[in-house]
Amino acid sequence: QMCIRDRRYREFLRLHNAVDFDDLILLPLKLLEEDGLVRNFLQKRFCYIMVDEYQDTNTPQYRIVRIMAEKHRNLCVVGDDDQAIYSWRGADVRNIFLFERDFPEAKVVRLEENYRSTQTILEVAWHVVKENTLRKEKRLYTSKPKGEPVVLYVARDEGDEANYVASKIQELSRERPLSHFAVFYRTNAQSRPLEETLARRGISYRVVGGLRFYDRREVKDVVAYLRLVENPDDVLAFRRVVNVPRRGIGDKTVERVLEFCRRGGFPLGEGLKAALEGEVLSSLLRARLLSFVSLMDELRDVAQDMPLSAFIDYLLDKTGYRRALEGEDTVEAQGRLENLRELINVAVEYDDVDDGLREFIDRASLATPQDEGGQGDMVTLMTLHSAKGLEFPVVFMVGMEEGFLPHILSMDSLASLEEERRLCYVGITRAMELLFLIRAKTRLYYGRKRA
Repeated sequence: QMCIRDRRYREFLRLHNAVDFDDLILLPLKLLEEDGLVRNFLQKRFCYIMVDEYQDTNTPQYRIVRIMAEKHRNLCVVGDDDQAIYSWRGADVRNIFLFERDFPEAKVVRLEENYRSTQTILEVAWHVVKENTLRKEKRLYTSKPKGEPVVLYVARDEGDEANYVASKIQELSRERPLSHFAVFYRTNAQSRPLEETLARRGISYRVVGGLRFYDRREVKDVVAYLRLVENPDDVLAFRRVVNVPRRGIGDKTVERVLEFCRRGGFPLGEGLKAALEGEVLSSLLRARLLSFVSLMDELRDVAQDMPLSAFIDYLLDKTGYRRALEGEDTVEAQGRLENLRELINVAVEYDDVDDGLREFIDRASLATPQDEGGQGDMVTLMTLHSAKGLEFPVVFMVGMEEGFLPHILSMDSLASLEEERRLCYVGITRAMELLFLIRAKTRLYYGRKRA
């Protein structure tokens, strides 16, 4: 199936005389390698070549650079192997290590003076990254003052972690603007307790490189399922989830059913059952819709006798939502699964609450405390990957424990573990003046405490 889809995709691109992002690299490489006239012309045309962020180049980019520099050998690359954090995007840190082998006449200039951070922060960063076996030996220094000690705070749990961050920001913001503060985390799912705590305390924030927790697609999908469980007549929730994951119920079918409800004056729940008994749909579409209606009826029955966190876990399995994400087997899908685990963690708070489902839905619906634009004086929340290249006077790094940083998926590979160290190094060296490292003794995972 993947091969068929790929072939159709390629045919579509050719038909529309279009290229995708991969083609922007692969097609010029193909041209350089296969067309001698083009290769010779470009090699003569470009006498001097410079490449920035060389540690983030992938293999095709490396091959392009090497071909282009073959004639004049005037190539300058700038990079830092300690900041190679994009292997999941195809970057190969070996390119920077093999540079001197491929260009033995190269002169290496070490740029070890740092103009951003205090010496104390640089020392902490060095003690993290020096443990890597695959790195060029260097040690940053600065002419700035030594600076304040780096603070390590051991929180009881993720709630205490978020409260500590918010309290420190409130304390320190008496003398500096909120824009001086940044909070870094390894995965997007970790932003949820931070967002809620900052919002509760009236501290403005913006999420960079992603949506706020309750605005993320998978979270909104599950909340829509819960809304439809709680209210069978919720048309907006029905529209959102009737074909998520895909069940072969398209927009035309949905519109036909809703039009039937409108004409008959039926509320949605009653109208769906009436449509199934009539001749509104073909037998195939009727069977698909019946399967969905039966699924929702079963979920409503189960919801009566199950704690909310366990019910959401059950819903993810019964609807096939979790299985669909696991089947994608991508970094993005993994991040979405982590967000769903965090949603279950939130639901634990409502397990013993009367009408907990309704309360939980209200919480998710009302969790939009500020403007989407993110302008003005605000605390910045972002993943460590998004933080690369930026700097902030005060930095908080949360989730500094095994399973989060280093991430659990990196624990079975030395190369992955070394990249996690580099990611930690990048986060630490974003801090200019003050750095707070925070870990939790216990943390909720699928609704259960994990030490």
